[in-house]
Amino acid sequence: MSKKQSDDLANLLQCFTSLEENFLDLADADELVFSAVMDAYRIDRADDRRPAMIAKALLEATNVPQRVAEKGIELLEHLCVLVPLGSKQSVSDVGVAAHLAEASVKSALLNVRINLAYMHDEAEIKRIQTLTNELEKMCSDVSARAISFVRARTTQ
Repeated sequence: MSKKQSDDLANLLQCFTSLEENFLDLADADELVFSAVMDAYRIDRADDRRPAMIAKALLEATNVPQRVAEKGIELLEHLCVLVPLGSKQSVSDVGVAAHLAEASVKSALLNVRINLAYMHDEAEIKRIQTLTNELEKMCSDVSARAISFVRARTTQ
């Protein structure tokens, strides 16, 4: 293995470690925003603050899975870089990771869409839908690229 390949692998390891920390933080954040949504819905219906509290909680509950999707796409990009650096025998593991990353992005975006169904601010809904569609397209494109790289590597 060349010095450059070794350096590239070391950099990727740093990226993967950072992403792992990001995903764990986002899992904690998701738990908190879900609790905030549930708490907002428990506010007495007679309380004038209830609709605003629900709206705020739902918006926060869309932001966290959106960030999960963004980080998942970042992971996919790094997996594309990893394909030529690993051994031919382990390249299928990168493909498996790409499929799992794609599934996590699409799952996160599904959570965003579910929360949109309960929101009322049409401009905010449209903005989030547009971003969600862009993220889903980006995910599909990068995932397809990663899998293509893996397939090409297994036939060499």
